[in-house]
Amino acid sequence: PDEPDEEINGKVFGNILHAAMSNLYHDKKHLTRKDIVSIQKTIPEILDAQVLNVYKKNVTTGNDLLLKGVLHDLLMKVTDLDSEDAPLDILNLETVFTSTINIPGIGELELKGIVDRVDRKDGIIRIIDYKTGKDEIGATIDMSAIFTNPDKKVLLQLFLYILLVRESYPGASFKIGIYKLQSLSTGIQWINKGNVIMAEAIEQFTLSLSQHIKEIFDPAVSFEQTNIIKRCEFCDYNKICNRL
Repeated sequence: PDEPDEEINGKVFGNILHAAMSNLYHDKKHLTRKDIVSIQKTIPEILDAQVLNVYKKNVTTGNDLLLKGVLHDLLMKVTDLDSEDAPLDILNLETVFTSTINIPGIGELELKGIVDRVDRKDGIIRIIDYKTGKDEIGATIDMSAIFTNPDKKVLLQLFLYILLVRESYPGASFKIGIYKLQSLSTGIQWINKGNVIMAEAIEQFTLSLSQHIKEIFDPAVSFEQTNIIKRCEFCDYNKICNRL
């Protein structure tokens, strides 16, 4: 059962940051450096509002107050980095996108996801995700590992986002990356070294995704627990299966 959070844990921290970033830019379509100077003045007020909205209480003392200070610093750093990229167009923030994929022998299935941010710079659509954890993207696209290696989950996520977003921006070129908040000094970490994701890579991903979905629907293929027990250590459901 859901219970009120007694402290700002990792999940609450991430939810506050996502909500605050969305609110900072929610009424901006074209973002300039001058806009960001004005936006940064609103950070304390918006942060207070989102702490109350997400955490359900004000923060005035203890470790929660320290974490609130960290959140303030992160919001300042992200907006500083955006100022370096400005001008740019903000297209979507925390937006639900849906798309359909046709699986041979199964039919059309709906894909759905909430995308943190979609913006446009120099005519290129940029899909950006905010990460508060230790996620890594790697220097190259290893399509064979996306569906087999949990360390590549960010690649899986961001390629799925391309499939979701591209229907809203037909014919566009896409870049995908993350704001890794534990190492903001590097700026946005782009997949494919900041180059546009080629259509061939998107189609290869779509084919692999279709094959895996088809396998899920195949009654001849059993569902089995992973043989790599280490993966179970951080699974949300290990108390249900009693494997550990």
